[in-house]
Amino acid sequence: MAFKEQTEKKLLAEAGIERGVMEIIYRSVNRSQAVILEGMEAWKPDGTPHTVDMGGGGYTARIIDESGKISLNGLPMHRGLS
Repeated sequence: MAFKEQTEKKLLAEAGIERGVMEIIYRSVNRSQAVILEGMEAWKPDGTPHTVDMGGGGYTARIIDESGKISLNGLPMHRGLS
């Protein structure tokens, strides 16, 4: 029974990832138009959690736009005074 539950959870997680990818692609293709999917509102990349119930399970997913973030790995090291 544990294998079945683990597999179901893995597939639900993958469904959430695929839905997020679809939302990002849909938004980029329809950039100049109002983004409305039939029967539902398109997800915005603002970190809002979206919960989807799929009968026997479900998932909660968020899309976060990270394009404005700065990579700390690229910053020069600052050495303090000794």
